[in-house]
Amino acid sequence: MALLRPFQFLALASLGSFGLAALQSPSASPLESRQAASVPQYVIDNAPLVRITSGDPYQPADIAAQLTNTSPKINLTAIDASAYPSPLTLDNLDSLNDVPNSAGGNYTYLSANDNFASEPPPQWLQGTAPDSSGTTNGAVSSSSTSSAAEPSDTCLEERQNPSSPSAQQQVSSAIIVYDHQDDAGTVDAFYFYFYAFDQGPAVDLFGVMSYPLGCHVGDWEHNMIRFTNGEPQAIWYSQHSFGEAFSFNASGLQKQQGRPISYSANGSHANYATSGSHFYAIPEWPIPGPSPLQDHTDDQGNLWDPTKSAYFYSVTFPSGSAATDDSNPTFTALTSPNSQAGPTNWLNYNGQWGDDQIPDSDPRQMDTFFGVTRYVAGPNGPKFKQLRRAEVCTTGHDCVVKDVVLDGA
Repeated sequence: MALLRPFQFLALASLGSFGLAALQSPSASPLESRQAASVPQYVIDNAPLVRITSGDPYQPADIAAQLTNTSPKINLTAIDASAYPSPLTLDNLDSLNDVPNSAGGNYTYLSANDNFASEPPPQWLQGTAPDSSGTTNGAVSSSSTSSAAEPSDTCLEERQNPSSPSAQQQVSSAIIVYDHQDDAGTVDAFYFYFYAFDQGPAVDLFGVMSYPLGCHVGDWEHNMIRFTNGEPQAIWYSQHSFGEAFSFNASGLQKQQGRPISYSANGSHANYATSGSHFYAIPEWPIPGPSPLQDHTDDQGNLWDPTKSAYFYSVTFPSGSAATDDSNPTFTALTSPNSQAGPTNWLNYNGQWGDDQIPDSDPRQMDTFFGVTRYVAGPNGPKFKQLRRAEVCTTGHDCVVKDVVLDGA
């Protein structure tokens, strides 16, 4: 992973009383940090490395290519093309928020131009496997015959126009940093990972694997590391509707060169601290104990370094707003030691990054399994992932930061 070349990055960081000061270096003064225009080095030095499960058909994908291969719809109906710019790019995606009857963009879905349920699946949905340096080169901007599952050792030229889906350098990560501006110097760095398709966890009944459930076009996953005065304290692993948190120095936490490993589940891309099988809770499952819905991770797949194919930004919130009010963010692009600033407008998009849930009458849809359907709606973007949270965990469950990593975590 020693190969260095100029890449675009994304980080969201708050500029305030500590601003980027606490982020830049544990020894830097607040004034020096506030004046920093680049992402704090320790955010990169401690960034997770993502272990892609071997054989995963859906690898990290280019964020901009998602716009090339989808069209905006509301209620499964295409939006009149005259209502938004053409082509849609990362520089103008937020214009969809102004489409009439879209509820400020919230009702808008980026719907696949191809049949996402076809076999084999469209090439652009499969993404690009990281190469031997941990970089995702050679973005698939439209359907092609190349194999996304095969690692590429080809060193492509630097992506010259990050908002153009046709550019060759793939950008598939968003590293988001938020400064709490408190006396403790608390900073949260969010490491977002983008995949064009989520093949949900599969039902495992009596050891027989069946079809996956909860599949959807577009997939945003993330880890979050909480820092205090530049030192990592805890890490969050997102897993479907919730996740797990561990202290950064937890016993059993896998690391490589000081960077934690995030095991990406096969197809679903939920993030785990260990390899192996992981049960996924089904709210309507009637039998005590684990449900038959499982995620699977292993140590055999490619190792992805998201910092080599990402954008970095800063984010601020209105003065005087509540400490956990993450509405009305303002994003500002940052540089890294090896990159220029990326586009920002796409972060303001309020809609979903995949298709709306197809109706039960659609032949691609299957009967529900205790309330879980085969195909569900795509997710919204990073701005909706609680960037301004009080605890390491997302809300909705008790937040327990564990000191020991056990098998199955």
